[in-house]
Amino acid sequence: MIGKIKKRGRSLLVLSGLVGVFPAASADYVLKAPIRISSARFPAIAASADARDVMVSWYTPTTAEFRRSTNGGNSFGPTRVAVDDPSIPGDGAWFNMVYGTVPVFTADGSAAYIMSGVTLQTDVYAPPPGLPPGLNRNTLGVYNTTGTSSSPEQVIAVVSDGCELDTPLGCGSLGDFEFVSDDLVQHSASVFQYFQREGDQQSDIIVVPGEGGRLHFDSPINLSETVLESANGRQSVPKIAMDGSGQKLFVIWKETSGTSVTRFARSLDGGSSWSLLPSNIDNAGGIGLDYARTAGTLVQAYHTGFYYDPSNPSLIAVRTSSDDGSTFGPAVTVAESQDLGGGDVEQVTGPVFTAVSRDGQTIAVLHSEEFCDNAFGCMGGSGEPFDTVLSVSEDGGASFQRLGVIARSNFASYDLAVSANGDHILIIADHVSATGQEAAVFVRADRVSD
Repeated sequence: MIGKIKKRGRSLLVLSGLVGVFPAASADYVLKAPIRISSARFPAIAASADARDVMVSWYTPTTAEFRRSTNGGNSFGPTRVAVDDPSIPGDGAWFNMVYGTVPVFTADGSAAYIMSGVTLQTDVYAPPPGLPPGLNRNTLGVYNTTGTSSSPEQVIAVVSDGCELDTPLGCGSLGDFEFVSDDLVQHSASVFQYFQREGDQQSDIIVVPGEGGRLHFDSPINLSETVLESANGRQSVPKIAMDGSGQKLFVIWKETSGTSVTRFARSLDGGSSWSLLPSNIDNAGGIGLDYARTAGTLVQAYHTGFYYDPSNPSLIAVRTSSDDGSTFGPAVTVAESQDLGGGDVEQVTGPVFTAVSRDGQTIAVLHSEEFCDNAFGCMGGSGEPFDTVLSVSEDGGASFQRLGVIARSNFASYDLAVSANGDHILIIADHVSATGQEAAVFVRADRVSD
């Protein structure tokens, strides 16, 4: 059943119990009806170049799971488990917690991998012999999902009790991570946040290049130590992009130590050497990064500011570079906070995700918006869910058009992919139903032919 309701003066679609998907506001793209994927939160998405083969992944407390479509997302196969019971054999009793998934595809969809992180902890009452209670072990694994069953391509592990284990990283814990590849997964790379000691506020950004689904965990690159004279505070929320040959790697992240600084580094030789370049982004919240592999255009999307300020409203912006990040053009505003009057504010915020077509002309951006009951009650203060908003540029980032609200969620978690020609935008997002149930939904936007 399809109907319409009114909320905050806007029209929403009601589709099979899903509330919060707006009609497209553009004559160039049409938003298709959402498809419920799973009841889990924090989803991720990957697609082949023609957007026919689509994989969505998510995690539960003890598993990393995915579903795959071979018809562009019109329908999805059954849920499959990529990581199940990630306890390490021989170590006794562990509490398991899977904390993220990132899928990667070849251009033709012939091979697919999932990277997943797992936190394991010894039983606080009955740990294995020789190990202290409450010991944390953090693992990061790549799993091959190409066949009918998933198999681990490789797994690394670190522990947090001051003892070096089976990785050159030594002891510590893993944070946010990303996984990218070239078109055929001949080259791949991962970036992640690494805490040197459990509970420490100091953390570094680690890059691990590789080939195929295997990464060179035996020779990790501490990017913070490589490009920064003195890394201060927490290095966090890294994003990575790669060109079609696997030789050009770009990483952007936040450094927080009293103030927030955005760092940007580049390698032009597959990760062998790195240089630190000006990011020219101040006080960035969420950051998105992608590379147009035919045009050679690098795209940065970011959120600045956290509270509404009439003299300097927070905004979502995009900048592009045609010389591999040496210089960037002016910031183009995608969305900004609005004073609605009567003490109400429409606040734009992160996280920010972006994806770009091969020719660099189609740039899609996802961000969040929250309606607040006063100028300083944002960031959850209103108690209302976040809107997940899709905006698109069809002129290489010179201007953006708001297509609509894709989902409404209490957690503001989402991901997107763009087909090689820019005709299809694929989104996976957390969504809250009319009954208050959270779920992951898939939404596709198709460009309308002239």
